[in-house]
Amino acid sequence: MPALPQDSLPEATLAFRRDPYRYISRRCARLGSDAFQTRLLLERAICVTGAEAARLFYDEARFRRKNAIPDRVRLVLFGQGGVQGLDGAPHRHRKALFLEMMTPASLAQIEELTRSELKARLLLWRGTGRVVLHDAFLGLAAEVALQWSGVPRSEFGRERVIELSRLFENAASVGPPYWRARRSRRTVDRWAAHLIQSVREGTLRPKADTPLARLARWRDPDGAPLAPQIAAVELVNVIRPITAAAVWLVFLVHAMHLYGQRPEGREAVRRLQLEVRRLYPFFPALGARATHDFEWRGWRFPKDRLVLLDIYGTNRDPRVWEDGETFNPDRFAGPPGGGPSAFGMIPQGGGDPALTHRCPGEWICERMMEATAEIFAGLRFDVPDQPLALAYDRLPALPRTGLVIENLRAA
Repeated sequence: MPALPQDSLPEATLAFRRDPYRYISRRCARLGSDAFQTRLLLERAICVTGAEAARLFYDEARFRRKNAIPDRVRLVLFGQGGVQGLDGAPHRHRKALFLEMMTPASLAQIEELTRSELKARLLLWRGTGRVVLHDAFLGLAAEVALQWSGVPRSEFGRERVIELSRLFENAASVGPPYWRARRSRRTVDRWAAHLIQSVREGTLRPKADTPLARLARWRDPDGAPLAPQIAAVELVNVIRPITAAAVWLVFLVHAMHLYGQRPEGREAVRRLQLEVRRLYPFFPALGARATHDFEWRGWRFPKDRLVLLDIYGTNRDPRVWEDGETFNPDRFAGPPGGGPSAFGMIPQGGGDPALTHRCPGEWICERMMEATAEIFAGLRFDVPDQPLALAYDRLPALPRTGLVIENLRAA
């Protein structure tokens, strides 16, 4: 049995931190392999890239998610007891709750909420002269997330936006930013548990089809309602990723400016958001652990070994994408659902969302991006002198300025 290629570094944590998005794909290219061994946080790991590796990674007979992500990251990003840490039948049952939220009507509602909130804020942004889009879109996305989830307006506020943003922007940080993120996670979990309890006691009555109402009444396979703290974690796991869609909105406007994109019509808008999600760097990698010893392509994957799937490189895999490093929305011409397999484009996970850990929230993200693209296509704005390069040493890899624009006006 051939040995897996080995990273030349005895411990690669610092190298990964310096370039988290490109670490795996660059090592794979250098080694001429879709997989290699390394050591991260003093633990042996296997890194893989490409569509076929993604298909392997989502085989739940071979991989589990439990204990795959370092606790210090998981506790901030996903909380304790959330769906992301479940496997097998418990995961599918809990995942059904999230899929129930993704009805055509609810997706249309979140698109309309995005459109109406953005139009209202544009009136304010036009009067300010300069807008930092990262900050502006965070506020917008959080408001959309809270409204759509059934949270009363009395619970909105700037501090809540800051707390939610820390959960995905500082989960992998170190020092004071990380400890602020841990504190924010505890705060938002307590806040969400209070909302769940208020619904169950009847003092808060959100609409029956909202995530807040669904979570309050959802029952586990044994018929018992979710423990309040678990329901709270899952409520935050609805609101947090919708708030995080603000990053995709920044990427969208960045691409519209950088590549001169002014999409006309729904089809052009659809192609644009797909290409932005394919090419722009949000998550660098996904983690899982081998459930047992097995072989793939003649290589041995030991039981419990940490395996990291490269998102950045897979979305550019030249065996799937022609000129994969080139921004070209027209590559998505054709009927929706056509093109690469469910494992060839994985910005928010791969496979069937009902069966795998692929995030069903990507449908929400698509709708929010499309509403934003339609509106910004009818606007003009200036981009003052600033570094527009993406900061690949940061998570997420936004421009360091947050993308400043000014002099917003109608086209």
